Amino acid sequence: MPQDTKTDSAIILALESSGNAASAAIMVDEKIAGFQEHKARHGHAETLIGLADEAAVKAGVQLEDITHIAAGCGPGSFTGLRVCLSAAKGYQLATGAKPLGISGLSALAYHAAGHNKIGDNQIYLCVADSRRGTFFAQLFDAELGVLNEIKDYDIASLKALIIEVLAEETVNKLVICGLDEEGFKQNTELADLREEKIVDNNVKFHSHYLDARDIAYFALASLHAPAQFTLAGLEPLYIAAPKLGGARP
Repeated sequence: MPQDTKTDSAIILALESSGNAASAAIMVDEKIAGFQEHKARHGHAETLIGLADEAAVKAGVQLEDITHIAAGCGPGSFTGLRVCLSAAKGYQLATGAKPLGISGLSALAYHAAGHNKIGDNQIYLCVADSRRGTFFAQLFDAELGVLNEIKDYDIASLKALIIEVLAEETVNKLVICGLDEEGFKQNTELADLREEKIVDNNVKFHSHYLDARDIAYFALASLHAPAQFTLAGLEPLYIAAPKLGGARP
């Protein structure tokens, strides 16, 4: 069974399927050596294992060489989370690799911080579509410290959260992650924030959607600094109970 290794010798298989795509990445020598993605709202269960196999082939590694399994734990699609975590547990049992459960919102914040280093007084608002007309959201400070628990926000509550953050005198920039500017404009309530001059130059959109590469990089960061970049177990981050009903489009 593989033991804990130095990060430069770690081979990480990362999986993510909490949203509208399923993806797998292999990290070798702290770089992404293989990546495969299937962009579709449904069908993650049929594609994720194949994506992992293809990513491993691209990276030139055997799955038995994997030292760590990193999995996106959500929040997001209930079915997508079950698929991702079941696959991760299967690979863990097959390879003996160390499991690393990762919040998708934390991984989004980490990616945004690497591309939007604006100053010490910035806040990251990371969101994920619940597929029920609401958003899972969480706030992070400039050092990626968690500022609140993940909650399920309707549009009015998300709008109120944005107003509250921007009203803080110590905040000079809000970086919104996981919701692009076009999507923001198309939502009537959120678009009102522009008309009210609440959202202007003090808000930046980090138009990037989570994939397995982000999960891998956060996993690597955690291996370097576990106290700063905390992990979860291979358990889903269910913020709200599933709503049962007919097939969704």
